[in-house]
Amino acid sequence: VNGTTGEPLDNEHSALLRAFTQDLNVTLNMTTTLDAEGNFTFDLTDVPQDWFFRVGVTYEDVEFGSDFGQLTFDVTELEMPVTVYESTSDPSGINIEQLHLIIAFGPETMRVSELYQVNNNADTVFIGESGNADLGTFEMSVPDGATRVDFQRGFGSIDSFIPAQEVIPTESGYADTLPLRPGPATLTLLATYELPYDEQGSITHPVNYDTSRVNLVLPDVGVELTETTDWVAGGQTAMQGGSMSTYGQSDLPAGSELSLDLEGKPRSSTETTTGPIADNSTELLIGAAAAVIVIGIGAVFVRRWRVEADDEWDQDELLQALADLDDEFAAGEVDERTYKREREQLKAELAAIWQSEEGA
Repeated sequence: VNGTTGEPLDNEHSALLRAFTQDLNVTLNMTTTLDAEGNFTFDLTDVPQDWFFRVGVTYEDVEFGSDFGQLTFDVTELEMPVTVYESTSDPSGINIEQLHLIIAFGPETMRVSELYQVNNNADTVFIGESGNADLGTFEMSVPDGATRVDFQRGFGSIDSFIPAQEVIPTESGYADTLPLRPGPATLTLLATYELPYDEQGSITHPVNYDTSRVNLVLPDVGVELTETTDWVAGGQTAMQGGSMSTYGQSDLPAGSELSLDLEGKPRSSTETTTGPIADNSTELLIGAAAAVIVIGIGAVFVRRWRVEADDEWDQDELLQALADLDDEFAAGEVDERTYKREREQLKAELAAIWQSEEGA
């Protein structure tokens, strides 16, 4: 069904059925043409009970998928509806639900991590204002003078990112080139960059979409926020080896400016766990997320992420993550090394679930 128009697809489109084994290998690919009412049927024989199925339909160059299903002796038929959407160049449905800023300090330098959680509240797929996703969809800005700019895509657990190789430079900053599908947390991007810092510094750049909440996490290392007119203090929490202070802003309209000024000499790495700038921003992100949750100014609710160690994925989420990863690799959106690493991690987590269920 076309979720934008409410009408079924016609018989000019086809459906692709994939089957996955327990070790997450694709063991079956079948294609069929839709009928005049948008229906598809796959007839299977001799199907192992440990296979999992998913149906995909490509519409306007974007693939949409069903939920996962499993056939058993008792369940011999599956209904696996797929909803596709029209494309749009109108950005009005794009909303940044949460933007987290996490800052670390090094010698005469500060590293800023900005974690975007983006919703698409429209019933269409956003392909960028140009109408061509290859020219940019979701746009981001960084401060003038920023160096070592890098982007990672939130994937899997909170300690797992993949390089966002689809992000490109633009005349006004940077932009992702993947279409934004309808729904909450349709996109999670982590932008990191460095700025000069010599006992004072500032961060200023526009936000390109309506932003519901901005959270600033500042390690208590002797640096203070000097201009707090727009920022509301959220509190302070103790972390292992140190503490963090948080501030927040709400309801920033598209085109407004995000700005903050910092002052103070950061203590050395022997006095704080933050220390020099780490190569891996993930460690800071985990601590920042914990600080945000504890203080209560908003949690980092990222699609399919774990914030606490005992909050694990369920089987369907892992299989969906695997299917998404396979699709991205097939489309050339993920390099082979990253693909293999993330796939092994997903397989290990899914195997742990199956072993747990067998033990029970």
